[in-house]
Amino acid sequence: MNNGNNSNSNEHSNGTNNNGNGHGAEHQFPASRRVYKEGRLAGVRVPFREITQHVTKTINDSIEVNDAIHVYETSGPWGDPAYNGDVRDGLPALRRDWIIGRGDVEEYEGRDVTPVDNGYRSAEEEAYAREKSKGKLEEFPGLRRAPLRAKPGHNVTQMHYARQGIITP
Repeated sequence: MNNGNNSNSNEHSNGTNNNGNGHGAEHQFPASRRVYKEGRLAGVRVPFREITQHVTKTINDSIEVNDAIHVYETSGPWGDPAYNGDVRDGLPALRRDWIIGRGDVEEYEGRDVTPVDNGYRSAEEEAYAREKSKGKLEEFPGLRRAPLRAKPGHNVTQMHYARQGIITP
């Protein structure tokens, strides 16, 4: 896994993750907690789940303490009870300045949204979905960033950077 961490990163915990309803990650995974390792860029923190382990009783009846295990936390900011996001606003663009600062991408206008983008085969199906009372199709109300693309002659994939030894934050 390529997570952009410094090897001597500081870890931070944000406390209990139950969102007040008893169904948060700490409730689902009682021997774990969400922790962060600071990335190389200011404001970029990589989430991990710290899983505690039971002690091991060896064949000689001695007790061996097992260190906690850290695994990458895949729930994104929604798994963090301190995050006050609204799905309609989209996610913050934490890496955008770093991406643009590399000088190998450019903004462009993009294209119009088509019915197939919303899961419909035709404009008629999409129009019907906008009018029905239950499960009505709604336009995404927030976040209108210009899309980015590689400048001519550039490759901007994570694999390309990894092969150059550049770890994306």
